[in-house]
Amino acid sequence: QDLYLYDVLRADRTTAAHGLELRVPFLDHAFTSYYLSLPASERAPTKERAEKYLLRKAFDDLDLIPSEILWRPKEAFSDGVAAKKKSLFQYMQEYAETQVSDADLQRASTLYPTNTPKTKEAFLYRSIFDKYYPGQQHLTPYMWLPKWCGDQTDPSARVLNHYKEQQGDANKS
Repeated sequence: QDLYLYDVLRADRTTAAHGLELRVPFLDHAFTSYYLSLPASERAPTKERAEKYLLRKAFDDLDLIPSEILWRPKEAFSDGVAAKKKSLFQYMQEYAETQVSDADLQRASTLYPTNTPKTKEAFLYRSIFDKYYPGQQHLTPYMWLPKWCGDQTDPSARVLNHYKEQQGDANKS
């Protein structure tokens, strides 16, 4: 229900900043209402069912998308700009270690009482955000990750169990 605060808003603003217009195909109200009415267990990825399983299944018998593309493991966005052995998020974490001290992170709750950063990487991003948008922390009312992520706090797809499992399976073939 808060898509407008996160991925959709971010995608819209970042593309618009570069003179592009983004079209989000699955925000039709009827489609979204129907999809969200399905049990969460049917929508969440598992080891046996890839993310977006229902969407993939809908195209399975139509011969529109080759099977090897339709059913391939999803790639994390950072995989397109870094090596498989070391992803962009790992480079960013290492960089944050050089930019944010332990003392900085200990002061995080004082500096940022709303959505307090819990890692040096998050602290770095927050300080950059506040540099360009001072006093606008209310634009992100809370930190969001899909419920099926459990207690995961790192937003990188590379650290999610289902992603690791799929990558492990893909590397076996």
